[in-house]
Amino acid sequence: MEDYGFCNKTFTANLKSPLTDLAGLTQSTIELTAQNASNDFVYSQSIPENATDPDVKKVLTECVKDYNLIMQFFTQAMRSFAFRDYKGMLNYELPNSRLVALCKEAFNSAKPGPVNITYLTERNRQLRILIAMSVVTGHYRLSQ
Repeated sequence: MEDYGFCNKTFTANLKSPLTDLAGLTQSTIELTAQNASNDFVYSQSIPENATDPDVKKVLTECVKDYNLIMQFFTQAMRSFAFRDYKGMLNYELPNSRLVALCKEAFNSAKPGPVNITYLTERNRQLRILIAMSVVTGHYRLSQ
């Protein structure tokens, strides 16, 4: 796991009960990922107009689109989970790692400026971890 401390803290803070089973873990990771993607979407949507560098503006605009897709995919993953369609759930979760990776690459190439890319880079890292947590719990859930 990329960041055990983040994963542990996330699960500890968001479990409905210390006795939460795999289904509960799976549900929590999907909900947390959707929530973080939504927060990142709202934040990233508000900052492109502050970017003075055209390349940074382009990066932010593309990442806004990616975060929007991630929100849509995880909304569908939640729906699939609710209908116990775990294979469908994973099909909605899996493409998201690529979308987050594209934003990470874009942030790494962005020039420093008036837009706080560092904050968004950290949010993106957390989202990447949450997606991985969702996929891992989803795979375990599917195998049961």
